[in-house]
This record gives sequence, C-alpha cells and structure tokens, in this order.
Amino acid sequence: MVRAIALVLVGGCSFAPASTTNPDPGPDAPMTPTASAIEWLGDLELRRDGYVIPPGKLLAGQPVEVCAQSFPRGAAVRATLHWTPAGGEPGETAMTLEREDAGPFGHNTRWCARLGDQSLARPSGNGLEIGDLALSVIAEDAAGAPVRAELAISPRAEIVLFDPEVDPDAATWRMAGPGSFAIDGATLRAQPSNGLGLYWNAIPTPPDFELSLEAQLDRFDDNSGVFVRFRDPDSFGYDNPAWIGVHDGLEIQIDETARPDGADVHRTGAVYEQPSSFVRAPDGIPGAWRRFDITVRGSRFVVRVDGVQVTDLLFAGDVERPDRAAPSKPGAPRFIGLQSHTGSVAFRRIHLRAL
Repeated sequence: MVRAIALVLVGGCSFAPASTTNPDPGPDAPMTPTASAIEWLGDLELRRDGYVIPPGKLLAGQPVEVCAQSFPRGAAVRATLHWTPAGGEPGETAMTLEREDAGPFGHNTRWCARLGDQSLARPSGNGLEIGDLALSVIAEDAAGAPVRAELAISPRAEIVLFDPEVDPDAATWRMAGPGSFAIDGATLRAQPSNGLGLYWNAIPTPPDFELSLEAQLDRFDDNSGVFVRFRDPDSFGYDNPAWIGVHDGLEIQIDETARPDGADVHRTGAVYEQPSSFVRAPDGIPGAWRRFDITVRGSRFVVRVDGVQVTDLLFAGDVERPDRAAPSKPGAPRFIGLQSHTGSVAFRRIHLRAL
C-alpha cells in the first residue's frame, strides 16, 4: 500500500510518548480539587533551534531544549528540569516561562530549559559515551505544591531519519515545492510533478556529519539527488522553496546520463557542478539498490558509492552566496533533503551520524 506524504510540522506538535502526554483539558474541563493548584503537567517535547525532535531521534553531543506545559494558566509559578544520566551525576536547572497562552486553547503555560551537550554525552577514550537519560519536570504552585512529569530519552551517536516501523507517517519530513514522496513499504519514493521538489528532514544536522542511505532507480534515465547543508526552505520566500537546496546547499547527484552534457560534475556521486577529484562509479542498474555514504566535515565533502570513493571535494565557497553550505550553528540550523526531479526514484535506510 502506498500512502502519499504531505506533512508539515508546527510548533505545537509533541512527539512525547503517550505515558508523558495528556490531552489539553479544554475550556470546559471540570476544576477537580487537588493537592496542587496545578491540575495537569505534560506535553514534554525536545527542541533544537525551534524544531521538534522525537525522543527516538536525538543525536548525542548537541544541546537540546526541553519544554513542558502546565494547566491552568498561571497556576504554576516555577518549574525545574531534572536529569539523571545512567551511571552519571544528576543535575537540575530552572526552566523559563516561555509563554502563557500555549496549547490548542491558549490557556496552558509553556516552560523550557536548555539541556547542555555535556548532559547528553560524556567524552571517553573512544569518543562519546552514550547513555540513557531520565528527565523529569517538576512544576510548583504558589504554595510550593509540586506536580511531576517524566520522559526517558536515549541519545545516540547515529539516528535513523526514516524508519516506517517506528515512524510510519515520516513525521519529521516536509515537502517543499511541487510533487510528493510516498511511503512504499520500507521506502520513500519520489512522485515528481511540474518542477523541482525537495523532501527535507526537519531535524537540524550537526556541524559535521555522515549521511548514509540507499537509492534505487526505476529507469536508467531517472534523475534525483541528495541535498546537504541548506537552511529551512520556508524561510526565504521563494515561489518554489525547493530551489533553496540548490542555491543554499550542495547536491550529491543521482543521474546516470549526467545531463545536460555528460560531464562528470553532473554524474551520479558528484557534488553537482563542483569540480573535484572524481572517479566514475559503475553505472546503476534499474531496480538495484546502491548505497551512498556522504561525509561532511568542515568544507570537505566525500562521497562513496557502494563503498568506493567517488568524490573528494574541498568546497571553496560561493562568492555570490557566502553562507552557502555552511555548517549548522546555534540559531542557523542546516538540513538534508531528497530531490524529486525525474522518475520514481526510491530511498531507504537513511541514517545520520554526528562526527
């Protein structure tokens, strides 16, 4: 069964498990007396630069913001974030009152606090030591009566950006421009329309990372690509926001015919229109899956196809666009995306690893 995808994340979304998320009580909810003036605390969510991160897709070694909502508005006068790493020292920090009109009815209070990268991973002799982390938010009313909400997270050195078994709706993916992508079993399949399309993942990438995926051609003359290090396509005001991937990021090409001129800079595995050390890979075969490993470190972009290095590019920059393909930094996140261009190109096993 094939299901078309046309999802857009909004700031009020929560990906917290059901055990930590309660429905908004609504404007006519009965005021049941409790030990605290706070009747409800929940909707715990993780955010990075304003983008919601599902707990199962949290990369270690990067700061994240933890947010929660309390009801009714104004009942909680303070909130504190507590964390307990597996085998580590517990910590706590005061949360900031972000807004008093949160929730679908605008009568919840939202609290947020930054959880530093040192809490998500601890350095060890072999790099990052990853461990589970128990989070709890404690909100107190004016009399000091507390209410608690909890969330367990497991930061990882590598996350899966598409996994239909745990994320059947591809909730962190967004479509920019015409066309669409569909979930077809364990794959994402391009469905081009009139013009360039970009299916991008709204989880900010680390400054340096490795992206691995598999791609499959439907026909030999199919055309697609993988974009890296571009900014939010909806933030530029383009008529077709898919072009942000082209102008603001870099594209790893998927085109066995190397249109329009057969040049290596337009061939599968090349960073599109960027001269580099290039070794042509064997031609792709329709129906066969090929693995792409894209390493992005500083200004160096290395592409391997089926384990063989095809491209080694030291990006010299773009005079007309000085911020093009810059690393993610606080307040200026960058993203990855898949191109909808020509033909029914499919993708699967999309993994992101911090370097």
